[in-house]
Amino acid sequence: MVDGIGRVLGDRYRLTALIGTGASASVYLADDRKLGRQVAVKVLHPALVDDAAFLRRFREEARSAAQLNHPGLMAVYDTGEEDSGPYLVLQYLGGGSLRAMLDVGHRLSVSQVAALGVEAGQALEAADAAGIVHRDIKPANMLFGSDGRLRLADFGLARALSESGFTDHSDRLVGTARYAAPEQARGVRVDGKADVYALGLVLIECATGTVPLLKEGPVETLMARLETPVPVPPELGPLVPLLERMGQPDPASRPSADEVVDALLALTPSLARPEPLPLAGVDLAEPGGDDDLTVLPSDDRTGLLPPVEGAPPTGRHPRRRWILAGLAALLVVLGGGGAAVWAITRPPTYPVPDVGNGSIQEARTKLAQAMAASKDVKWKVVERAEFSRTTAVDGVTSQSPGPQTQLRDGGTVTVAYSKGQPPVNIPPVAGKSVADATKLLQDARLVPGPQINEANETVAAGLVLTSKVGAQRDPTVVPEQSVVSLVVSTGPAPRTVPDVTGKSQADATAAITGAGLRVAVGPASFSDAAVGTVVSSDPPAGRSVSRDSTVTISLSKGPDLVTVPDVKGMKAQAAINKLQDAGLQVTGQFGPPNGKVLITDPGAGSQVPRNTSVVIYLQP
Repeated sequence: MVDGIGRVLGDRYRLTALIGTGASASVYLADDRKLGRQVAVKVLHPALVDDAAFLRRFREEARSAAQLNHPGLMAVYDTGEEDSGPYLVLQYLGGGSLRAMLDVGHRLSVSQVAALGVEAGQALEAADAAGIVHRDIKPANMLFGSDGRLRLADFGLARALSESGFTDHSDRLVGTARYAAPEQARGVRVDGKADVYALGLVLIECATGTVPLLKEGPVETLMARLETPVPVPPELGPLVPLLERMGQPDPASRPSADEVVDALLALTPSLARPEPLPLAGVDLAEPGGDDDLTVLPSDDRTGLLPPVEGAPPTGRHPRRRWILAGLAALLVVLGGGGAAVWAITRPPTYPVPDVGNGSIQEARTKLAQAMAASKDVKWKVVERAEFSRTTAVDGVTSQSPGPQTQLRDGGTVTVAYSKGQPPVNIPPVAGKSVADATKLLQDARLVPGPQINEANETVAAGLVLTSKVGAQRDPTVVPEQSVVSLVVSTGPAPRTVPDVTGKSQADATAAITGAGLRVAVGPASFSDAAVGTVVSSDPPAGRSVSRDSTVTISLSKGPDLVTVPDVKGMKAQAAINKLQDAGLQVTGQFGPPNGKVLITDPGAGSQVPRNTSVVIYLQP
């Protein structure tokens, strides 16, 4: 296809340089003469032109891929067909492929692996939302723009090629065996979990330079993955638990693409800032290549996908390669994928018991009993704790392989069990109304508990002060469905009126305002107390009142004095009347009843308090 340089496809795309060649296509750098931009043109080989099944699927998948709009996916601009074969017009990415980066010996740090996983996971999440499965995630299909942003390429092409030469095998094993998921060897329908498995292998390779569970040939590789979880090297550090989940043989035990992204983002704060990736760039001088282990030689038409990028010779004896190709073809014809060969050579097996309806302790017992009953089969049991919204603590959430699966000696049984509800952040509720705060709790999958009222000097009554879980005040993270109480302000605490009787006005004012109350001065009153001292308050001392209430004090204006009148010589009754009119009380009378007043006690002219007792003395 090198002689294709200079050709113009669709009266628009002029091929200017060869980027790479492979078993199914050649990729060119081209000028889009209509829009004046550089694009990449993937020209599929002429051998595919007469394949009606391929062309039908190719057109369908090209339309689906063109509808994907995400910064992590290589854009499909156009498609067309020439006499020499169909072609795709794609976004040109000048940063090169991850494959090229790894081939020159670059290894990624844990932080770089995590960042790469987030970008790839977000792209797979977008494709999964559109109902599209890649089926051939590998470093050669992970390209970088000049800005360093990752894009996934060749969505839909793997599925189209899987139908070349036959029909009804769109969900059989397609893609590159080096990164194939176990279900792709079983001949079953695959979903986005297969891409998650492949991505996990790629991330491990980025850090270590090797692909786990990679055997001598494609069939051996596929057989090794049917039941064995992907081993994750410890140098992946905090990524190990997630990568182990991504590498589970049972798709149901793997996280989805969005869960992978969430898990990696949750780890980001604990990781060092990743350095920029050393982009390999695009070499336009020589064809690009991919050393991916292919399932079949490129001219075999069994439906197992050869890689899109070129693969250099492996150095294996041709006869052996054809034997492996024939064996792989037989697997597809038999319809059981790897199960056909496995049935011929498998070691002793024993059915895995159903441990999914009890606790992890019960699961351990059942598995131990099953291995004891089998006598010649011993399994490795892996337990994995995970958060669960539906299963109580220590209850089994899943098992892999499933019940009654025939598992060989040395196989692995993975049992996941609940460690309780997943954690959630307590939403900010301070300063909100009870209704608004309650809704925030419910939206966060928390259970509003009994309201706790609490006085507060600054927050208005009825507004939320904080939240409380058990004895913990202001918690930040709690399990979902936790009971969370709202602490609600009742406003300022009540005040007790201080006793200021006998104090000066200044001292009384200081005591009352110091208690958070206001002071008013009422009318002065007569009192035996010193003039100007407090004789009473309203409300009285000891009364509980709200903050800022007013306490009215009454000051003394001294005693109420009257002058004892002169009643000497007056008849007794007349004297009594005059004394009483003056505000005095006659409490004693001595002498003849018809006599006249001689003297009084106190005597006439004396200044005495009102209502003072007076005694009169009479003479004949």
